[in-house]
Amino acid sequence: KNNIRVIAMNPLAGGFLAVNEKLKELALRYLMKLSGVHLLIGFSRPEDVEYAKWILDTDAEYDRTAVQIKDEVNKLINANEPRCTACGYCLPCPEKINIGASLSYYNVYKYMKMNEAKDAFIEKQWEDGLKLENCSSCGKCEERCPNNLPVTKIIRNAIKLLYAK
Repeated sequence: KNNIRVIAMNPLAGGFLAVNEKLKELALRYLMKLSGVHLLIGFSRPEDVEYAKWILDTDAEYDRTAVQIKDEVNKLINANEPRCTACGYCLPCPEKINIGASLSYYNVYKYMKMNEAKDAFIEKQWEDGLKLENCSSCGKCEERCPNNLPVTKIIRNAIKLLYAK
């Protein structure tokens, strides 16, 4: 509206969407369909750069609108439910919990239906930074969250799901 360009940082939600190839593609294609939006992607491997170039090169022949892409994402996961992107701005936690890392296991388990994520989380409970059950619900993470997420509530939900037998 005001001719201000937008930079979309963290388009893969801290790696959450990169776990699933279809979601990774849809996330990048969605943002490319938005006028005036430029992507800022953190690459960790040369293959990531090649993948992003493929998305760019095939964009003209990709015939879905941003709304259609968003609908497809919603069919795959409940994109409207607030979730942590592991940005790290909520830290430091008084209980020394690495909130983003811990909730990444929750996200992959709950939304991607990958049982391995829950198993890996339980196996790593020797790491103090992953002990979500140590959360005292102090609310400091919520005060710091740039996305205004109900972090304490998300942690409580993660505890119920990840520690359930």
